[in-house]
Amino acid sequence: MTPPRVTKISRPKSVEYAWSGLRRFHNTRRTTDILIKRHKIPVEHFANAKKQADQIRSCLLQAKEYFDAFQISSLATKPVHLYYACMLMALAEILTKGSGNQSLDKLRDTHRHHGLLTNFDIRRTERGGLDPGLLRAKAHVSGDVKLGTFAVWQNLAKHPPLTGAVIRRFAGGGQSESVETILESDTRVDQNFPVDGLSLIDCVTHIPYLWEHMRPLGISVDLARTRIQLMAMESANEVTLRESFDIQPGNPTSIARAVEKIKIDPNLAAHTEIVEFRNGGISFRVTSHIYKKYTYENIERYRIETPHGMNLTSKDVFLLGSHDFLNEFGFLYCGLYILGMISRYYPDLWMKEIQDSTDFSIIAEYFLDAACHRLPILVLEQLSEEIILYDD
Repeated sequence: MTPPRVTKISRPKSVEYAWSGLRRFHNTRRTTDILIKRHKIPVEHFANAKKQADQIRSCLLQAKEYFDAFQISSLATKPVHLYYACMLMALAEILTKGSGNQSLDKLRDTHRHHGLLTNFDIRRTERGGLDPGLLRAKAHVSGDVKLGTFAVWQNLAKHPPLTGAVIRRFAGGGQSESVETILESDTRVDQNFPVDGLSLIDCVTHIPYLWEHMRPLGISVDLARTRIQLMAMESANEVTLRESFDIQPGNPTSIARAVEKIKIDPNLAAHTEIVEFRNGGISFRVTSHIYKKYTYENIERYRIETPHGMNLTSKDVFLLGSHDFLNEFGFLYCGLYILGMISRYYPDLWMKEIQDSTDFSIIAEYFLDAACHRLPILVLEQLSEEIILYDD
């Protein structure tokens, strides 16, 4: 499989960039051609591909309407607007990845539901706000079958390959540096979902964008922040690969869970250096020599198995020590569902949180900001099959 291209963008202009990119999929002829090529659709089914492209366009247009409404509304109604924008983006992703059996008209036969249910225990913390750990979203299950839009989305969702700096030193002198996918992790998300659901705090603590924002509230993001690098040094007779990933200081439990999932080819054990630092960080260095004159491109590079993760910047990757039944979009999806249901069906509680500026309302506002910035980028990645990173 050809690794997806990596695109770096400016953080301040990222939302505009993403929506401009998504407008490419308003052109149904272009989108039809993409679907035909991606799914190898035979000529007799071209009309169905055109129908799917029309539906993708409809979902993206309506998602942008809800997104624009989110931008101009107050916190009183923001969660509802952004949740529906998210659900429509999820439908666009389903239509792009799925077959004709996942067209909107087919989905309406069996999956006419959000796919999530509320499991709320309305209690307040000692500081007075609602407890985000007791507001949960559960999968909608009938018998043993998960139903609804969320279930269909999760069935098609994937974890992205992980990115980092690639430095090439050439045999004849000189070097190049780029950002590429380094550690392969492009697999379907685990289809399991907790029986008791996922809490809002679970969603908040699995969003890389909130790494710094949650600290003042005493909340630690449950991810291991990592920097990945691959150096390829070529000579006349061999290529020396030096793969490194440095886990930065953070939540010790999150780091320990991530480290437990790191697996290195036993043949490379003697060439592996692991250094644990006093500040809680851990560095892995794996050096190997390929004693044949291969080029960098045709060397099998994926010999280190890591946890699934999320790419944020050209220097920062966040590893999942647990909860790998969702990717970043999925955590935003569930969190927005919870906030949308609280604001819509518990308006008395929601408005009091806002008026009192409780910790809950601050967490919610940060989460909505993260979703605003990340959702358009994440859905563009899926539709265009690329990795989009902030360049800072």
